[in-house]
Amino acid sequence: MLKETGFKSLKAKPHFQFLEFAYIFQRAEAYIGPLAGTLRKVIKFIGFDKLVIPYWMGQTLVIAKKERSV
Repeated sequence: MLKETGFKSLKAKPHFQFLEFAYIFQRAEAYIGPLAGTLRKVIKFIGFDKLVIPYWMGQTLVIAKKERSV
């Protein structure tokens, strides 16, 4: 797609995001139901709720440059 629009890829690498553990379980409730809420309470009780977790869901960071027209 980049080539077709006149760009050259200079660098591509996985893009990791960082979220608090409690937030991950909050979002998981929509998928795994009440179990996620229970787990969120447990991690808060043991003090891991603010622990920042890196995760990668397939996102990629691409740095590209517009090539000159000849």
